[in-house]
Amino acid sequence: MEHLPRDIINHILEFDGTIRYKNGEYINTIHPHDVRYTIISPLIKKKKCIIAHTVVDKKDNSFYFEFKFKKEPRHGLCYATGGWSGCAFTQKNKLEICYYNFKKEAFLQERTYI
Repeated sequence: MEHLPRDIINHILEFDGTIRYKNGEYINTIHPHDVRYTIISPLIKKKKCIIAHTVVDKKDNSFYFEFKFKKEPRHGLCYATGGWSGCAFTQKNKLEICYYNFKKEAFLQERTYI
């Protein structure tokens, strides 16, 4: 059995634009006008925002990030670990997950540690 050359396989798979060859492997791509793209686009934007606003202290391996709920202003979750460092004020060697509600009539923080 003979094998087709890789460049011919690439042209066949890239014909409709959904499969590309990148870094030694074939990956699926979603066209921006595809319905599935509109479903995952908000998730990708949220992840990019979290990554961009994460504070990391490399000296003691601590980090802190938070995100707010879109439909509920002044509500959100924050994640922190590392102890009393420049970016996190939590228990040493534990991950803190905190739900907060900063509405005017009620101020609430619920924390849990892992």
